[in-house]
Amino acid sequence: MRSFHVMWTMALLTLALLPVQAYGCWVDVPLSKVIKESPLVIRGKIVAIEHAAPADHALDTATIQVDEVLKDQTGKKLKAGSQIPLMMPAENNRVRSSIDLRYQNGAEGFWILEFRDGGYHATYPKDFQALEKRPEVKDALAESVK
Repeated sequence: MRSFHVMWTMALLTLALLPVQAYGCWVDVPLSKVIKESPLVIRGKIVAIEHAAPADHALDTATIQVDEVLKDQTGKKLKAGSQIPLMMPAENNRVRSSIDLRYQNGAEGFWILEFRDGGYHATYPKDFQALEKRPEVKDALAESVK
């Protein structure tokens, strides 16, 4: 009887230690709050992507051609015509997360960005808005300064 309990306990421990795939989910944050809490809002297009070497958690570097600066609190004084680095989880990463956001070459729209670790980051789903969303972005910008 004792061996049965030991075996049962070992089986449960083994199951508890097995790798489990977990999924992240996003909380919906109003666009005006996303913009208010971000130092940079631009209109631009990804014109190139430099892929990182395969690793567990590397970052690819996309180059965004800035067409318009709508908000800049970075202190970098960006202007139309500038190019900025957008860091995103590498396509070749061996480890992926369900909350990794990647953007394709040619993606064009409004970018709501933060600057850290030597590059800009768009880490929330609303950090990129398609060009057709101009009215919503303008309204959210106006609301974010209230």
